[in-house]
Amino acid sequence: MHCKRSKLLLNFTHCNTLKALLTLIILFFLTGCQDSLEPDSSTPVDENTEALTTNSTEINQDQPIETQGTLPWLEKVLFLLAEEQKLSWLFTLESRDSVTFRLRGFGPQANLHTTIKRWNIEDASWEEVSWLESRSNAQQDLILERELEEGYYWLVISGDLGEEPQPFELMASCQSQQCAQTSLRFAPENLQNDPVPTSDEDPAVGFTLHFSQWLEANGYAEENFARPSLAGSSYGGKVLQEDQITRDPVIFIHGNSDRAMGGELGGWQKSIQHFKEAGGYNSSEMYAITWGDANTAQASEQYHSYENIMRLRKFIEAVLDYTGAEKVDIISHSMGVTLARRALLGGEETDNLGQLIYDIGPALGDRVDAFVGIAGANRGLLACGWVGQTVPTCGMTHGLYPGMYWGRAGRSDLLKTLDTEEGYEGDFVASIWSPQDELINVVGEGSLIWGEPTSRIPGQDMEFVLEDATHLESRDLSIEAQLSLIEKHQLP
Repeated sequence: MHCKRSKLLLNFTHCNTLKALLTLIILFFLTGCQDSLEPDSSTPVDENTEALTTNSTEINQDQPIETQGTLPWLEKVLFLLAEEQKLSWLFTLESRDSVTFRLRGFGPQANLHTTIKRWNIEDASWEEVSWLESRSNAQQDLILERELEEGYYWLVISGDLGEEPQPFELMASCQSQQCAQTSLRFAPENLQNDPVPTSDEDPAVGFTLHFSQWLEANGYAEENFARPSLAGSSYGGKVLQEDQITRDPVIFIHGNSDRAMGGELGGWQKSIQHFKEAGGYNSSEMYAITWGDANTAQASEQYHSYENIMRLRKFIEAVLDYTGAEKVDIISHSMGVTLARRALLGGEETDNLGQLIYDIGPALGDRVDAFVGIAGANRGLLACGWVGQTVPTCGMTHGLYPGMYWGRAGRSDLLKTLDTEEGYEGDFVASIWSPQDELINVVGEGSLIWGEPTSRIPGQDMEFVLEDATHLESRDLSIEAQLSLIEKHQLP
């Protein structure tokens, strides 16, 4: 359900708890956490979210986003409330309305619960106002119709999908027709796509001894690229001095709150394994480190800071120096795309949070053969447009704030800087993305910001589009395309 005149930018002056909840919205959008139904281990993921419809007439392009009518609804949000993970939506009603929810298509063994909670400002707590429950072996639609007063609401789906989970659908509408109707479909996750566990037997996990000793001997010890206290924090290096490097080394750059290998978001394990098996790469030709703290609870605090940009910049320089390669290939995902692009562009930069002016160094794109950006927010994140510049990730200076008005006005300084040139990322530039990415495709289809897919890199040479992939699947299901794009500069 999408309220035409409701605002997602809630007034949080009544309670600090609501501000914390808003921060959690950003956490979800920038980590790629998978939505889950409790207590079953089969996690449903967004299979196909239909384009929204609205009763609004011609859109006034001079109006801010929040008044347009179709954008204020935040669709699929993973709320982490009281340490619980539930598939849920946050919405507001500006006036009393009759709201209808219909749950259909669940499997014969499903036991699902849909609860509506309203925020009680006086008590600073959520109070349950209505619920519906499916029954085992029930096949009919379950319908909940309820008069709701104005206020802030949280709709939660939880329960058990059974041993053989089936796709299901939630539909929502309101009697006043001041809300856009929506139909949201979900399907159980393919558990075979779980990340391959990090292998301690691989000497390149945490860097090989040869690479570690080289870093220490060549002035990189203080960078602490390996971060031994964090499992799966780094990868790469020669096992033996005589190991041969026969192709451009590949540097993998992860997204917000992820890490090089493993962790709850998986890292680059599938890509590295595929490059070994299908491409013949060895550990001296693949490298990765962890930027940030790999903590999803702190995702909203991560931004294009001096520390993050320069950590990646120095690591790229270290790999070039260590391998003696003329060029490297770079594969990046999510926030790692824009961080890598800024590190390669070079030049003077500031860190307003750190009140620092610094020089990244000269442009480095001439040392990159192929640059592949997966599910990046190159034109900003729509979620940042909703919450505004309230957290560092969405900041107006070095965050992903897309601007308030139609066109490109009001974007963050970072996005403007990234658009000053085209093709500076490498000799060959490609993007991989999905129009069904639940993190960047939150209104309609196409993952659009101002009418353009945000994951496309300006001036790119090629793109690979996965029609139905989620944010993390865009990385893990594109391993064949990743290999083909860097080796052959073509799609598989």
